[in-house]
Amino acid sequence: MVDAEADVKVITEAEATRLGRAIAPTGKVFAAADRSMLGVLGKKIRLTSVRGQSKEGVAYVLKGARHNLLRKPEIRIFGLVQSVCSVKEDVENQHPALFKGLGVLPDAFTIRLKSQHSSVPTRGKEAACGAEESY
Repeated sequence: MVDAEADVKVITEAEATRLGRAIAPTGKVFAAADRSMLGVLGKKIRLTSVRGQSKEGVAYVLKGARHNLLRKPEIRIFGLVQSVCSVKEDVENQHPALFKGLGVLPDAFTIRLKSQHSSVPTRGKEAACGAEESY
């Protein structure tokens, strides 16, 4: 689960095991909404480099947690979601239904700008694919 405002980032015991390395001890104590104490097994720390800057991800391992609860930066730092940067050119031929329907215009179209306006090229998806987001 993604929680953009999460103060505490949580991973399951299974995820902590999959990530490898030992769970670091912590003195943190957490309580649930009903004020019952949560079993904190420790924390996982992962360091990575983004655009030459060192980033640290910290997530606490809670006993019995059923879901990861992380912000987008930690999801990337812990490598929980992978991006696909290249797609075969013949995907459209192999899966034509992918390119029909929502978001596809029925005919070609032209965008006309007023003479005092000009278009500004933006970085395409291919150029940005390998780039990391800053956080």
